Amino acid sequence: MQNSAAVPKSIGNNDHARIHTPSPARLVRDRRQVLAMTIKLYAFTCGTVTGDFGRLLQGGEGNITLPVPVYLIEHRNGLALFDTGLHPDCQRDPPGRLGARLAELFQIKFRAGDEVSARLAAIGRDPAEIDLLINSHFHFDHVGGNALIPNATS
Repeated sequence: MQNSAAVPKSIGNNDHARIHTPSPARLVRDRRQVLAMTIKLYAFTCGTVTGDFGRLLQGGEGNITLPVPVYLIEHRNGLALFDTGLHPDCQRDPPGRLGARLAELFQIKFRAGDEVSARLAAIGRDPAEIDLLINSHFHFDHVGGNALIPNATS
């Protein structure tokens, strides 16, 4: 088979240029090879927040306890952290960190070792080596640990 670079310079009435066009199946296979890369995703729970379910979802009843998730993404271009959880001050003094109103609305369960820096260290990752911070939004339970990741760009 010839590729498009091998098309004759002039084509007469009876001459046929053969241009190789890969099959759709081959195109898909080739794209996968080009786009293939390894990404590792680590999920951490950095404490929990308990509150009135009705405040979070209309019709919700009773209290609900929610994990505070943080995700580390290892990519060939570097390390990214999606959310950073609670601030360490929430371990000792939630009202001092969050204010009286939020501390009244939510019960925080956040012990030493639950902070994002400790979770990273537990899997052998240095918080100073994180390249990028991605914050889904700016609530206290998503950005509290940003200061523990000193060298990342956000």
